[in-house]
Amino acid sequence: MLVHHVRKAAAEDFLATVSGTNGLAGAADAVLVLERARARADGVLHVTGRDVDETDYPLAFDPSAGAWSLLDGNAADYQMRDTRSLIIRYLRDYPGTKPKDIAAALDIDAGTVRQNCRRMETDGQLRRNPAGQYWPGDTASTAASDSSDSGDIPAVEPLSLLSLRHSTSDDQGEHQ
Repeated sequence: MLVHHVRKAAAEDFLATVSGTNGLAGAADAVLVLERARARADGVLHVTGRDVDETDYPLAFDPSAGAWSLLDGNAADYQMRDTRSLIIRYLRDYPGTKPKDIAAALDIDAGTVRQNCRRMETDGQLRRNPAGQYWPGDTASTAASDSSDSGDIPAVEPLSLLSLRHSTSDDQGEHQ
């Protein structure tokens, strides 16, 4: 086992963030890269290798136990910018909510939430019905809504551990 570090510069492929030459990551049977934004308790563990499935795992750090624990939800949700992340976390716990109500619950400007919801819908992160209610746009919830009786109202998903309790005050203070 070799424990190494990543470079500060961001990259689309997490293997490119391993500091040093490409030979370091290329010679390993498996590479795990833990990515976490500064001052955030949530992170994503990227895994790839010869005899392992390439996947990403969302994790939360518990400072009292000094350990990481696996979270529910899609790892991509934890890599979003602050406002989008807060919106998707809220909608996982309260699906079918309108932007005005999201803004009030999160104490964010309503125009900012409306604009982010529209952009997130365009990017496939959210789904909206004709009444203006939003749901997470993940594959599982899309499949559930396709089998419901009404095409206008997606099926309600169970609550997720991906919630506001994993955000920090820094997350809630930055608005885009």
